[in-house]
Amino acid sequence: METNGKKTFATIASILAIFLLTVNTFLMAVVLNKADDKIDNLVQQAASTQMRLNDFESMFDSDDSIESNLIRQIRELQERVGFLEASAGSAVNAYNKIVDSVVYIETTTSFFGGKAGSGFVYRADGYIITSQHVISNARNISVTLPDLKTTVSATVVASDFDRDIALLKVTVPANITLTAAKLGNISNVTPGQGVLIIGYPLSSYLAHAKPSAFFGIVSAIKQETSANQNNRYYTHIQADAAMNNGNSGGPVVNMNGEVIGIVSWGFDYDIMENIGFALAINEIQNFLIANASKIV
Repeated sequence: METNGKKTFATIASILAIFLLTVNTFLMAVVLNKADDKIDNLVQQAASTQMRLNDFESMFDSDDSIESNLIRQIRELQERVGFLEASAGSAVNAYNKIVDSVVYIETTTSFFGGKAGSGFVYRADGYIITSQHVISNARNISVTLPDLKTTVSATVVASDFDRDIALLKVTVPANITLTAAKLGNISNVTPGQGVLIIGYPLSSYLAHAKPSAFFGIVSAIKQETSANQNNRYYTHIQADAAMNNGNSGGPVVNMNGEVIGIVSWGFDYDIMENIGFALAINEIQNFLIANASKIV
């Protein structure tokens, strides 16, 4: 009986061991199967992520990529900021050199109104340069001198319709000393250099304050018609500085405060911005030479 009991116990233990082994094997299989599924899922996600990374990297590898464009724009902005910072001191210096030579000009063309613009002192004894279209058809011309308090009458000494330039003469009061502007040289004018447009935009609204300054750069030097649009071409300086109504006839100066042009005309269309033209200094000098006999 004892031997049979031991056999029965051994048989039950063997069956239980086989059962537990089978269950363990089954559970291991299930776990491994689920682990494989998770691994496969992770592998798929990793592959998908890698494809996106490859696409992203290829986008930045292109010469016309977003990164290249951004870097280029940032560099351009940095260069522009550097240019403006370097020019700021020079612009103030240039303004201070020319401001005491700039005048405000107002004309009467009829009983109902007139025109207004800017000009600058050519000679301290009362000669003023401005644009011809500012004083065209004028019955009376008045000039507010740089002291902003004195207004005197002016007469036309010479004018050139084709170039759009005029030379005026005023009688300088005994208590006033005018400062003649210094003229520059066209050979020293190059695209990219800084310039100031000095004058009286909005005309009479600013006539009794210091003239306004607009900073820009020379965009080009080219042959253009004048504001009178007469199909005759003369040397003009194209600049991106604002040229508004009232600026006509005012000086365009370099960073040394030297006159390199006078404001003639600019585009005021919605589709065109920052395109203005000034009669170049060489044309001003040619006009003065041609009329030298009239300057006493």
